[in-house]
Order: sequence, then C-alpha cells, then structure tokens
Amino acid sequence: MTEFADLASYQRGADLRPYQAAGHDRVMLKATQGRSYISPYFVGWASQALSLGVSVGAYHYVTVADPVPAQATHFLETLAVQQWPVWLALDCEEPAPGGATAVDGQRAAALARELDARGASEGQMYGSPAWFTAARLVPSMLPAGWRHLWLASYGVSSPSLPPGWTSDQLAAWQYTDAAATPGVPSACDRSRVVNEWLNGADMDLAEYKAAGKAPGKSDLVDTIVAGCVASETAVNRATEARDAIGPVAAELATIRTAIATLVDPAHPASPTLTDPVEDLVTRVAGLAGLADVVRVNTALSARMAQLVPSTGGTP
Repeated sequence: MTEFADLASYQRGADLRPYQAAGHDRVMLKATQGRSYISPYFVGWASQALSLGVSVGAYHYVTVADPVPAQATHFLETLAVQQWPVWLALDCEEPAPGGATAVDGQRAAALARELDARGASEGQMYGSPAWFTAARLVPSMLPAGWRHLWLASYGVSSPSLPPGWTSDQLAAWQYTDAAATPGVPSACDRSRVVNEWLNGADMDLAEYKAAGKAPGKSDLVDTIVAGCVASETAVNRATEARDAIGPVAAELATIRTAIATLVDPAHPASPTLTDPVEDLVTRVAGLAGLADVVRVNTALSARMAQLVPSTGGTP
C-alpha cells in the first residue's frame, strides 16, 4: 500500500533522494501558514522532489486570526511563483479540538470555497476526527473537489470517520507522527493512501481540466498511451501486410517527433510510460500537453484505419 511522509521545518535537513530510492512516489510539504508565513524549506524540497519524479503535495495551515481571502491569496501566490504542479491540502488544527467550534469548521470550508473560486478546484481537508467533529465540518459545506479527507488518527488499527464523512471520501490516513523515514533525519508524520487520487481513478476528464497540472495522475494518461500503442501496433502490422515499409515508417517517424515535443523528463509518470513498440516514448508533461496527446492519438487512430488491410482488422 502506498505511503508518504509530510515534512515541515521540524524535518530540516531532509534529503529526498533516499526517500525516492526507497520507493516513495509522493511527498506532502508544508508550504504556508496564515497570511504571511512560508516554510523556508518548501522551495528546496519541492524542486528536489520534482527532479526525482516524486509528486509534490503542498498544504496550508489554516489560522484563526487571519482573514480567509488573505490566506487564500498567500497560499496560491506562494505556489504560483514556480508554477509547480502540486496536489493541495488544508491543515485544520486550530484551535485544538477542545476549543474548536462550528465557526472554525465554517472558516475552513470558506477557505476551500475561496480556493475553488480561484481555480484550485480540488484538495484534501486534513485534521483529526476530534477536530472535524468539534468543528462540525462535513462534506456538504465544501466544493465537490474538496470533499477528500486526510485523517490523522494514531494508535488505532483503522481510523474512525467523523460524522458526515464516508469511506470513499477518505483519501489518506496519517497513522503516526513518529515514523523513521529514509532521508529524513528526525521522526516525521507518515500517511497511508486509502483511496488513490494521483492516478485519477475517481476523476473524469472535466475534473482533470479543473484540477490543472497534476503529476502522477496517470490513469487517464495510461488510457491515451494504450491507444497510441495499439494504434501503432496496428500500423506496423498493416505495414508488414502491404509491404509498404517506406511510406508508413516515415509517417510513424513524424508521429514520434510530434509526441516527443510533449516529453518532460521530470514528469513523475515518465518512467512508466515507455512504449515497447519501437521504443516510442509517450511521456506527458502534465495537462498542458494532454490535449496535444489526444490530438496525436486521434490522428494516429484515423491513419491506422486507413492502413489496416480490409481483410484483416485491428489487433
């Protein structure tokens, strides 16, 4: 089962190379707090993670004292400096569960709505069952894309959902705050993925577009790549059948060149998206290139239909 660490200034000195080498495909980083704080390690860790093909999550610590619009501006402007493709979360811990009220739940929900209105249409809400219960924060208060729960619950065999939340809305369970993690010099939080979000298993195309660039959401990408592979395989078979290697090979070379323009070596999905057919590489640079991949695949499929012999068929 996929697990990931979340890092803040308490883990200063962390090196994500051993972390990635241990098989982790994602990491959550504290980015901002309130209306002015920026983690001094966020930029370095995010850059290193992306260079290693590790998907980056960024969270904002929600404060009581700062206005919601100011917190939204601070969070989004911090992320926009480098235009990193990240997955987002709101850390809901303030005040402590013993002092939390419905007002605090309303504040967190208002921040999620503010982010959604500004284009950040998907994210996770982090906190403990006690906090969500005391704050009376339920999914109906949130935009559809923010109805994902990242729950902190330690010392139990499985987490208890707060009122109003269902198991399919539980994205991840933070089960410890004292994990020993490769590359991290001190104990850190560790979470377990309960319902996958990076591969887009529960998202449709409209949600992909709304989510913006999202590395690692490779389920839809895999579908497109599979179409490219099947199409080129058919073209290759048609080539053999018609003994017209020259013209078709030239066209395939053109298609490979077109797809190569979309390659981003730093994309987290890139190591897994190598086509075994003639070593065609179809690595997708986030959603910025998704429409282009669709167009290439459509053109390839149409040409495939023209080239496959009438007596045969697609494989």
